[in-house]
Amino acid sequence: MSRPSPSTGMAGMSRQLRQFDKGGVAFDLPDPPPPSQDAQRDARRGGYAVALDGRFVLSAELIAVLAPVLDRFTGTQPSDAEVADVATVVVSAVAVLDLADLLITERDATLRTADLGPDKAAEARSLILRLRRPVTAAPPDAAGLSNGTWTAEIIELARERDEPLAAALASCPFLTATGGRGRPRSARLVATLSDLDLAVTECLRFCSARAAARRAAAQREIDSAAAAETARAADQAALDRLGVPPPPKISRVTVGHPDAEPGRFITRWRGRRAGS
Repeated sequence: MSRPSPSTGMAGMSRQLRQFDKGGVAFDLPDPPPPSQDAQRDARRGGYAVALDGRFVLSAELIAVLAPVLDRFTGTQPSDAEVADVATVVVSAVAVLDLADLLITERDATLRTADLGPDKAAEARSLILRLRRPVTAAPPDAAGLSNGTWTAEIIELARERDEPLAAALASCPFLTATGGRGRPRSARLVATLSDLDLAVTECLRFCSARAAARRAAAQREIDSAAAAETARAADQAALDRLGVPPPPKISRVTVGHPDAEPGRFITRWRGRRAGS
């Protein structure tokens, strides 16, 4: 296999590295298929570098990332603390949507000012970005968590941005709103998605810890009641060994009272010994 010349660059090197010589015949291996969005998500969560392109679908990503939280609370009666935990997840999801909106606006600003001179274009791009409104979503409540509707607004906002975001990731991914080269659009989006991954993980961890604490408290109550009953049984057995008779039985007798209103009754307690 021949060495790549300096003029071939990385693309040429990549092509030549895939060439093999077998029996004097050189042949190229086919390019590997692009990674799926699920594979890219797993790689992102594993700390590997991920490059998003025009195949990325924002709504599908948010559906997949939020699914564990959605499944965890649907059909339950969440506590105020759990609602607050999910609210943190919603804040992180809105941050993803807002960045997606910013990337879309950056591309739009570049396209709309392409025919202007450098100075006017820079000023116009700055004005376009300043006119952009941040993305917002309503905070979740207990009812929304229970019936599973708290993600509806987030997913709808994402679907509205699916196509323009894919276009922004596919074209000039390194170009910033000011027309210079900066941090790649893909890297910025991956970092914000990683923040959402962390918020989901922490939310589920906190909820699991609270559920474990509730189970432990309930078990302590059961153990305490059982221990008290065992102690009472031991005390009664000791009284029986000493020959102490049982306490008088209490019977509840309901009688009419002459001073009471018609239909009203008072309760009189009467004690008697067992067997009497």
